[in-house]
Amino acid sequence: MKRPVLLALIAAIIVVPAAAGLLIHALTSGSSTTPAASGPPPGAYRGSEPPAGIRLPAFTLRDYRGDVVRTSALRGKVVLIAFLDTDCKTKCPIFASDIGAALRLLSGSERRQVVALALTVNPARDTPASVRAFLRRRHALGIDFLLGTAKQMRPIWKAFHVVSAAETGNADVHSSDARVYNRSGVWVSTLHLPVDLTPANLAHDLRTALVQPVSAQAAVTIAALKQRFTLLSRQHSNKCSLRPESLDSIAVHGRLQGSCCSAMDFQRYVRQMHGLRTNARAPEIPTDPYDVPVTLARRLTLYAESITLNRSQQAAYDGAVKLSHEHGPCCCHCWRWTAFEGQAKYLIARRGYGGRGIAEIWNLEDGCGGSA
Repeated sequence: MKRPVLLALIAAIIVVPAAAGLLIHALTSGSSTTPAASGPPPGAYRGSEPPAGIRLPAFTLRDYRGDVVRTSALRGKVVLIAFLDTDCKTKCPIFASDIGAALRLLSGSERRQVVALALTVNPARDTPASVRAFLRRRHALGIDFLLGTAKQMRPIWKAFHVVSAAETGNADVHSSDARVYNRSGVWVSTLHLPVDLTPANLAHDLRTALVQPVSAQAAVTIAALKQRFTLLSRQHSNKCSLRPESLDSIAVHGRLQGSCCSAMDFQRYVRQMHGLRTNARAPEIPTDPYDVPVTLARRLTLYAESITLNRSQQAAYDGAVKLSHEHGPCCCHCWRWTAFEGQAKYLIARRGYGGRGIAEIWNLEDGCGGSA
């Protein structure tokens, strides 16, 4: 996915009526030769390019050598982030080897401007000794492998929208990608196995991030997103007190908008929008967690009442409850809980989703607000 990702993302947003004309104009006025919304011209990055404006989450951790690493101190450098587990026998060894090889492809000057970080996804098993041995075997000692307790790492995993091995209980089952952030701390490229992660591709994207400026088109797109964010953050029809049975009293063309608990956060909003567009393979998944059509909410609520899961399907549902950040479809038993319970039942029973996939969707469509 290159330039079309962000345009498809925004075009799919159900526009707040008062801003429809301005948003549509801002998002569709560019031609096919317009620079990519995320900054560089089309094709500049070999990895897939996320929507503009997603920044590196802030955190402070110690690496396996005991040194403190603060993201606030990395400004001005290109940052590579990966999510690794020293017990993993499938993707993690390849990721470490490819990252190590990519760093060796950089010149001395380039290498001094790049920071490669690995975040543990299995704190109970990743120790300074196991990390050192893991990186040495993979010729990847150029990676700063960051450690922490599960309590320390949980909000960081949540900020990156990743599922950890600590949560799945399986060292080989966790989120895995390599993310490149430019000098301004903006996410510009994502590489996956086996699609596009190679040492050459990774070195290319690191070099590109070192030299690429942020385009004027990116500023236009961010402004459009911020306008929508501002409008939705002022809406209050999405309420914790709204019960599922009350949905019938709302106009058929009504919308449930805004945050039900904490104030909305722009960076989290952009990450949620990108994630939902990536997962929106079914009409039962909303494209905006803070703008849900009443018709969709009603339909999902009916699924909660009418769909009965068999034993294996119920196990998948229970697994999603365990893995999700809210330990269920929502933080409280409001209309969202019932609606997204129905959504999960439908996706499991009719579309074959597993517990991990449901948990990821629940996390992305969380409408409680906040900056996590």
